[in-house]
Amino acid sequence: IRHDWLILRGPRQGAPSTEWKAGQLELLRAAGAEIQLCADDDPRNVEMMRGLGIPTLYIPSGYYGERASASVEYR
Repeated sequence: IRHDWLILRGPRQGAPSTEWKAGQLELLRAAGAEIQLCADDDPRNVEMMRGLGIPTLYIPSGYYGERASASVEYR
């Protein structure tokens, strides 16, 4: 997979994960990036990214357990 950027949230960037990642995706798109695929282990982020029209893979890490959404299929 070709990639150009790795963006990590800093220790003092306390916004909720879905809010922070949506903001980063908006910045990437504004910079001209063509986002063709996302992958995440948090079902809430998967739903948000798909809601933005981005194909997204859910990769279960085991971390979220009971918080997993029934609408996010395991792929």
